Formats: sequence, structure tokens, C-alpha cells
Amino acid sequence: MYNLQRIALLAVLFSGSAFAISACTGSTGPAGPAGGAGPSGVAPTPQSTPAANPASIALTGAGSTGGFTVSETNYTGTLTAANGTPTCAGIATFSPSSGTGPVATFVVTAVAPGICQVKVSDSAGNAAGEQVTVNAAGGGTAGALNVSTNSLAFTAAGQANTFTATEANYTGNFTAANGSPSCAGIATFAPASSAGPSAQFTVTAVAAGTCQIKVTDSNGQTAAVNIVVTTTSGSIS
Repeated sequence: MYNLQRIALLAVLFSGSAFAISACTGSTGPAGPAGGAGPSGVAPTPQSTPAANPASIALTGAGSTGGFTVSETNYTGTLTAANGTPTCAGIATFSPSSGTGPVATFVVTAVAPGICQVKVSDSAGNAAGEQVTVNAAGGGTAGALNVSTNSLAFTAAGQANTFTATEANYTGNFTAANGSPSCAGIATFAPASSAGPSAQFTVTAVAAGTCQIKVTDSNGQTAAVNIVVTTTSGSIS
């Protein structure tokens, strides 16, 4: 009787209230979301191809700068900048080396006249190419690479002579190197490189033989000077 009275009292006290009783499944916390994200700090999978804006930059004169952005929708991972094809080595520098999506900004600084590409890639290898054109100071385009003579002749060890490399509107470096055949053991030349638009190189005879010195600019143009070392009497030591 007592129990029946207690149940009746509880029914009166809580009449009109709705209750839901759920079975215990042994879970100690809320269930995680379906298809949840991976560990913290892992970049999301790229959903599209990055795009550069503007797609090309024209700079005039060494030291001039320009900027571009690379964007990729819903991507918050790393966008990495690197030399494309042709490389910007000797033509322009770029910074920073990487940025974070969905939009990253990069700055390009001119070094010497030429055309090159900066390639910016996401974590999946999708890339956007930025074409960079560097003109000589004053807006003129670089001319043809010329040397003051196509050959130099020597008759004794220690003799020295010079030649000049020139290129209109060019402010980059001229680089001197052994051609074919090499001048190793036959003649030396200096400096190894010098800035345009005009640069003088000194050649010194070492021993009898024929060889070639090759001068190259940052635009890929090449000019050659042939070297001939002979003796009028005796031998060169």
C-alpha cells in the first residue's frame, strides 16, 4: 500500500513533464564528427590549381621590384616558390621562399636583363608559373654580345693581351670560361666575370698550344675568342 501511495504522489508531482530515458552504451563522451579532420597542423588536401596574379611581371633595371600573388581556393597549406624554366638565377631573385594559402604574396627583384619563370607549388605539386621579364635600365632591350677580337696570338710564355666583351643596354655579368679546346695549361684569363655593358678580360700565355675562351651573358648569348700560343725560337717553359 505504501508503495502504491508513493507512486501516485510522484505521478502527481511530475504530471505534464516529458522524460526521455536512454540506454547506457558505455560511452563516456560525445561521439566525434563523421569524417573528422586529421591531426592538428596537417595541411588540407588541395582542392584546385593555384593561380598567379598577374601572370607576368616586367621589370626595368637592376634593383627594380614587382609583386604577385598566388591563390588557391580553400587551401590553407604551404605555397612554395622555386625557379621554373627557364631559371631566374642571375636574372631575378624572389622572396619569401614560401607563403601560406589561400593567398600568398611574393616579391621579385631584378638582377640583369633576361626572361625567366618563378614556379609556385602547393603540397600536391600543383603549380602556378609567373613569367618575369627584366629589361635593361632605361627600358631598352639587351643587344647582341660581341667581343673586340675573335683571336689572340702569343709567342712567349708570360705575354699578356686583352679583349673586351660588349652588349648594348646590358647591366648583368659577363662570365669567362674555358671553351673547346680548354685553355688549361695553355693560357690563363681574368677576371672570371665582370659586369656589362662593357668588360675587359686579360689573357696570359702559359705554354704552346691552341685553345678557346668562351664569354657568356645571363641571357644565354655566347662569344668565343681563340687563343694561339707559339714560339719564335726555343721552347716555352
